[in-house]
Amino acid sequence: MSRYLDAYHRNDAEALASLYASNGILLPPGRPLIRGREAIRRFWEQGMEADFQMENLEIGVSAGTGYAVGRYFIPPDDENDAESGKYVIMVRRQPGGAWAVAADIWNEDGDGSDDQTPPDSAARTVAAALRAASP
Repeated sequence: MSRYLDAYHRNDAEALASLYASNGILLPPGRPLIRGREAIRRFWEQGMEADFQMENLEIGVSAGTGYAVGRYFIPPDDENDAESGKYVIMVRRQPGGAWAVAADIWNEDGDGSDDQTPPDSAARTVAAALRAASP
């Protein structure tokens, strides 16, 4: 996860894509499913959000498969409002023992306009948003 975030902060699509399995799947919101390291690299080449933050809430590993569940936050800039959301990244141990991202999905929090979705303040950090959402 630290290599993922480091590559993201460097806006390094090649390094980020190298963390995915050759047949990895990327499931970006509002976009078709993206399969394969090369297609994933092309997706990330479109750019990454400045000052992106992520915080793992839960990490688990069992029998060669692992996952990270967490929250992310993108602060506002001159062109976009802030965004907060959640993600699940699934990893699998590859032949030779290295771990690779098998599936990566994220989605933005709702605006709280329905009773099912609590609002997240775009002005809060990931940690503050998490504290507010905790039971």
